[in-house]
Amino acid sequence: MTAQWSLVLYTLLTQWAAGLAVFTAWKTRRALRAGERPSGPAWAPVTAAAALGLVMSLFGQWHPGELLPGLEGLAFTVLLAVAFMAWHLRGGKILSVLAASAGVVGVLLQGLRCAPLPAPSPVGVLFLWMFALGAWTLGASFAQLGRGSEQGFARPLRLGLWLLLVTLVLVPCLGGTFVDTLMRLLSVAWMEFLPYWAAVMATGVAIGLSYMGRATAPVQAALVLVAAFCVRVTMFVGGADLFL
Repeated sequence: MTAQWSLVLYTLLTQWAAGLAVFTAWKTRRALRAGERPSGPAWAPVTAAAALGLVMSLFGQWHPGELLPGLEGLAFTVLLAVAFMAWHLRGGKILSVLAASAGVVGVLLQGLRCAPLPAPSPVGVLFLWMFALGAWTLGASFAQLGRGSEQGFARPLRLGLWLLLVTLVLVPCLGGTFVDTLMRLLSVAWMEFLPYWAAVMATGVAIGLSYMGRATAPVQAALVLVAAFCVRVTMFVGGADLFL
């Protein structure tokens, strides 16, 4: 059980770092096009989340000799190093692109490794999709809090939240139609797990607040974080018995 909770925190923190790196790179591009100097401190949260995520990876259960964990760890280590440099060097286009690319690759490898069955199995595709949505919504919600986000990320955030909510609703509702036995059992386990419903509620409220302007941005970010945490708990703790 300890390994499962460490996996929850590891995936949450590293996906947070990856998503925030992508949207911080977006803000850097906006600043450069406007003739402004990029903000170095904007990379501090990326650095912190990546560092904490890599620390949590030390408490997981890895299988020696596997290729994917090594590549995944390398991607997030590169993300940490580049984000740290961008923070202190007020990184421009090259550093921001490197950090965003490392984050995207890390989340992709993470999705391929952490699923109980690899893609293209339904469960493998679901895990990869949920990881991508988690990075997307976490990055967009927290990126709009800092300087250089006056134009906001309301539209990409709202789109990501809608996709997340639709996915959370459809998986249990369509559970009986899946040919894959594990997918059917997983859909039932989700509906019987309280954090799943908390994730649905937090996502729905965050969507509503996203239509109310940037004044509610801090609350949106907090709700997205709660939803992402509950989703990871649902994935790794709620259905853990199915994968043993």
